[in-house]
Amino acid sequence: MRILIISPQRTGGNVFSKWLSCELSYKWAHEPFNINNNLLDKISYFMELDNVVMKLNPFEWRSYYDDKTLYSSFDKIIGLNREDVLDSSISYTKALETNNFTKRYNVDEKWIEDNKEEIYNNLKYLSNLNNFVKEIDNSLQITYEGIYQNKNDIEKVKKYIGINHLKYVDMLSNKNRYRNNNNPQKLI
Repeated sequence: MRILIISPQRTGGNVFSKWLSCELSYKWAHEPFNINNNLLDKISYFMELDNVVMKLNPFEWRSYYDDKTLYSSFDKIIGLNREDVLDSSISYTKALETNNFTKRYNVDEKWIEDNKEEIYNNLKYLSNLNNFVKEIDNSLQITYEGIYQNKNDIEKVKKYIGINHLKYVDMLSNKNRYRNNNNPQKLI
């Protein structure tokens, strides 16, 4: 089975897709179209591979495939969004500032206040990406909150993919989130 996960930046897509690939013992392809990864020579390999979980940010494939062609090459599509777009925007702004997208970090209210304008611009950008993901036909729609906080969407994923028993659900623990401090969000 070929599974596509489309999630905007800072929605837990990296960890979620890695978790799903572990549960299924599938290969994991994390953003192979992302030019920063310099994996362009491996795209055709991943696009033909069976038993793969591929995670993509919205639109990153459009230099190579149109949406319909991409979607039709997968058996299952999962759209992952974050209801708290402000939290995503804070995280995304910090990741861009530090070029740290996969390690723990802290922000405080002063940092948020100092970066208010950039956070707001990123909020608009990420909201547009969320709306795109929500409109993907024939996809299972889940949220960061439903996977990492209240866990309600884990059962939806199990049913959609056909997983009977979970072995690695601890990977989805909220204690593993990249930002592990209080949630200062007074600015907007």
